[in-house]
Amino acid sequence: MQLENKDNGLKLEKKYNFSPVFGSATSWIIKNIIDNHGGLHNRITHEMYLKPFTLKEVELYLKSRGARWNRLLILQTYMILGGVPYYLSLLNTSQSLAENIDRLFFSEQAELKREYDRLYKSLYRNPDQYMDIVKILAGNKQGLTRKEIATKMHLNQNGHLSKILDDLTKCGFIRYYNVSNKTSGGIYQLVDFYSLFYHAFGKKKTTDVHYWSHSINTPVQNTWFGLAFERVCMSHIPQLLYALHLDNIRTEYYAWRSQKQNPAAQIDLIIDRADGIQNICEVKYSQTAYSLTKNEYDKILNRCDGFVKETQSRKGVHITMITTFGLKENAYSSIAQNSVVLDDLFLK
Repeated sequence: MQLENKDNGLKLEKKYNFSPVFGSATSWIIKNIIDNHGGLHNRITHEMYLKPFTLKEVELYLKSRGARWNRLLILQTYMILGGVPYYLSLLNTSQSLAENIDRLFFSEQAELKREYDRLYKSLYRNPDQYMDIVKILAGNKQGLTRKEIATKMHLNQNGHLSKILDDLTKCGFIRYYNVSNKTSGGIYQLVDFYSLFYHAFGKKKTTDVHYWSHSINTPVQNTWFGLAFERVCMSHIPQLLYALHLDNIRTEYYAWRSQKQNPAAQIDLIIDRADGIQNICEVKYSQTAYSLTKNEYDKILNRCDGFVKETQSRKGVHITMITTFGLKENAYSSIAQNSVVLDDLFLK
């Protein structure tokens, strides 16, 4: 920066030095740089948090690499690798998705099978308890409260556990979300797609180097896709709100877990709207239009009834079906007041 005094021609020059700091250890950067109370305090000029790609951004990235994959394949890619550019860069677009997953996870020198230990050990000085919590959450799709995690880990609910959970949250491995019944506290849920896939399939001690290809359309794979689709939807809340025309209405979203039913019923996504309506969302994955059965129909109604009774909600309830290709019309499809499909998740 140069300042000039026109009266005497004196020129004063002041130089500003900017040093960018970046890295994948988000929690370390926040603690030691952004929230630093020493010499770096109040010296941050700008923060930029780089989020994983959305489905739309993954689609654009893969197209730029020459991939001609349909949106169901892109969804499946996202379920496995998430929106992490590095993992996506390892894909060979001349191969099918199944061939890529076999190569990256199940070949003799599978690059992403070895990645798991390296990832957590590179981020945390004492990674064992971090990895233990991730493992526990990987086995509990609905998530766990802080107390439940402490019990399973045989830990006290102290500052040490808080630090681990906070670090994992800031790094994007887990998320903390509210439940409508405040007495049960919030729930922690594993949301890192790579870690979820690794615990479900990647760590299998199989000698089948084509394990994923040989698992196509098996019940095990399809069931897992169903669970992973729920995670994808939860990571695309802005797209859901846009598809439901709720992006201009004040909304809050949370989960609900019954305090009276045993086993406890849970609704993973409730959109609470300022206009007196609550969207109770049901997520169903299928490779074609989804056919709702009577058993599923009854379960949805029972969960909705339980939610209204326990919360004593006076708002109207709209059941919202989030599916890949819509609902097949039958005797039970009329349960939905709103519908969201896979293409809607690619809108923005």
